[in-house]
Amino acid sequence: MRALRESGVHMYGFGLTSAIRAYKIFVRPIIEYGVALCNLTAVTVQPLENTQKQCLRMCLRRKHTSPVGTIQIASLAGLPTMYSRYQILQAKFIKRAYSLPSGTLLKTMLPDIAAFRSPYAWSKIRLNAIWRVSLRLQRSPEPPKDCLMRAIVDHLQE
Repeated sequence: MRALRESGVHMYGFGLTSAIRAYKIFVRPIIEYGVALCNLTAVTVQPLENTQKQCLRMCLRRKHTSPVGTIQIASLAGLPTMYSRYQILQAKFIKRAYSLPSGTLLKTMLPDIAAFRSPYAWSKIRLNAIWRVSLRLQRSPEPPKDCLMRAIVDHLQE
């Protein structure tokens, strides 16, 4: 983000909208890499939240110590919290894992993975709140076309 900021991607350069879009496209995927496979808690997600706040301050061209309200900017830009994003990515990962063709490695290993017990096991990942809402929507009398997308939208509107 610092390299983008120095090349003019900030509020006073290309504008706040472009700076936030650049953050979403280039920086956020790096922060989120592998987070869907982790078991995040309120304590472990805090460094990710702090990183997002620091990047938003860079978009505003403010110092990392300045008391700028980044929550309002994230809200206006439609950026969910890192914990919400973690839950969304995890739910999408679960959906992809179940919808893979039968010959793929992950699909063939799912029964073994489900039987394995550890703090980061598949059984813990499947307890994802968005995934459970998606399953509930699938079982409803008139399920929506894309249950997972509907569950994500409902989660973000909470």
